[in-house]
Amino acid sequence: PLPGTWSAQGQARPPLQPRPPLQPVPPFQPTRPMQPLPGTRPPSGAPATGAPATGAPTTGTPARRSGAPARQAPRDNPYSRNRPTAPGGPPSGGRTWDSQGGAWWPAQNQAPRNQTRSSTNASAWIAIGIVAVIVIGIIASASMNTSSNDGYPPVADYTDFAYSSVPVALDTPAGVTFPAADPLVPVASMNLPRANHTATLLPDGRVVIAGGVTLRDSLSNSTDTLASVEIYDSAARTFSAAGDLMTGRSLHTATLLKDGTILFAGGKGADGQALGTAEVFDPKTGKSSPTKPMSTGRISASAVLLDDGTVLIVGGSDGTNMLKSAEIYDPSDSAFRETSSFILGNGYVTATKLKNGEVLVAGGSSNYGDLGWGNLYDPTSGAFEDTGLMKADREGATSCLLPDGRVIVIGGVNGSGKANASAEIYNPDRQDFEGVARLGDIRSGNTSTVLPDGTVLLVGGADANDDPIRTVERFNPTTLQTEPIGTMTAGRYGHTATLLNDGSVLVVGGWSYPKDILADAALYYPNGAPSATPTGSLAPPGGSPAPGASPNSGGSPAPGASPNSGGSRAPGGSPAAGESPSPSASPAAG
Repeated sequence: PLPGTWSAQGQARPPLQPRPPLQPVPPFQPTRPMQPLPGTRPPSGAPATGAPATGAPTTGTPARRSGAPARQAPRDNPYSRNRPTAPGGPPSGGRTWDSQGGAWWPAQNQAPRNQTRSSTNASAWIAIGIVAVIVIGIIASASMNTSSNDGYPPVADYTDFAYSSVPVALDTPAGVTFPAADPLVPVASMNLPRANHTATLLPDGRVVIAGGVTLRDSLSNSTDTLASVEIYDSAARTFSAAGDLMTGRSLHTATLLKDGTILFAGGKGADGQALGTAEVFDPKTGKSSPTKPMSTGRISASAVLLDDGTVLIVGGSDGTNMLKSAEIYDPSDSAFRETSSFILGNGYVTATKLKNGEVLVAGGSSNYGDLGWGNLYDPTSGAFEDTGLMKADREGATSCLLPDGRVIVIGGVNGSGKANASAEIYNPDRQDFEGVARLGDIRSGNTSTVLPDGTVLLVGGADANDDPIRTVERFNPTTLQTEPIGTMTAGRYGHTATLLNDGSVLVVGGWSYPKDILADAALYYPNGAPSATPTGSLAPPGGSPAPGASPNSGGSPAPGASPNSGGSRAPGGSPAAGESPSPSASPAAG
């Protein structure tokens, strides 16, 4: 029922009482006034200079409760929201009064004092941190460089040795003068001239010379690929025919297996193509037996006998591209199986077995240029791991395992296409290359042989103009000094150098200048040639290698030496013609 009418029960409802009138909403009073951002101008309406009169109300400041104590703003705080009036006159420094915020506002582009103090403190702490990191790095570096706990001489004591990015002129020789006399003593010649062959020292002291190329026509520079095998008798100092390989091959690998047989793998065939075949040669019978095929054909690969009797074969070229793959040969089933690969194709590398059984693979060349770093192969995991940068790119370098366990990498071609006149040493304890030292001559494709006294004999190679060089020198890895030994009658590369059981070195064959392949052989005696017998021939050698000598240097890679330490960088040439005397290798030519 409507107000004032009767309800259904007959009762009258009281009249409706009017509601009180609505009260107007008070204006919004912010409890926390808006503050100007640092570095901006004061709000509009604020005086540019000076301040309102003392006691004047501040716009936007809420009223204080009756009896509540006034809050005091902290000193030196320009952003205080509780100052109702300006304390005195305008301060120095060009500040203006913020009537809304109740504070002196710094002039534009003038940082408040507490902000400046925070920035200053942060900058100071950053500077202190940087200085601390530099000091710690210097102390750690000095401690590592001067430590002699690893048994090696301190780096600071090395002569002509540095850690800078360009420590020495890598293609500039040390400036020594080589004697004119030939330091090699001639012995009987081989039955055939040959280059790019292999030489493998047998346990009985004989040396197996196999494969390679011989010159067919010096005018056209054409060659024939050889399958013949010769054996050098250290006692008689003569060569004799010892059968043939199943396939003629050059730029192949030769590895002495634990049963005394020799694995010949890959190389370049008579048609100039990369060979994917391998065979095992028995020096006792002069016969070869085939193995199962390789995973891919390889020219100028490197091979190393591992501790378990298997053979690691790495790198090389397939005739067109550098190979990044590697494979393992297992004598138990005469089969090859692939293992880990490199990041880039890696041809013309050196491979050296360390004393702990791992293999250092250094230098080489990819499809994108020469390489200047090392990789470690772990036979247990079958994986490669990067192990530091070298001071120079080194394509076609040679490497040797030193008696103290380090590895020396010598010569090779750098990224500018020039032959290096330097050597550097890999330290397995630090897993890094220690530095670089200069050689007496520019070398690429030379032979490197560790002598019984720990020095390294460097013979021949190619210079910056790809011409065979004639100089011979001995490099001391302890002092990093080189000793010029003499000058050969004919320069050579693509030859082999093998350390014999009596400590002498047999140098065989190779390319010579201008366009020739050598059949001659010669011996180097570290302590001078022995006296002549009444018949005029040299006294026969005898004895055993001195301590620290590697009996297979220049031959089989079994003791850890790279097969390239007794060979050369792959020469170029036309596949149809076979081989060319130029030591500059191209992937297509191998």
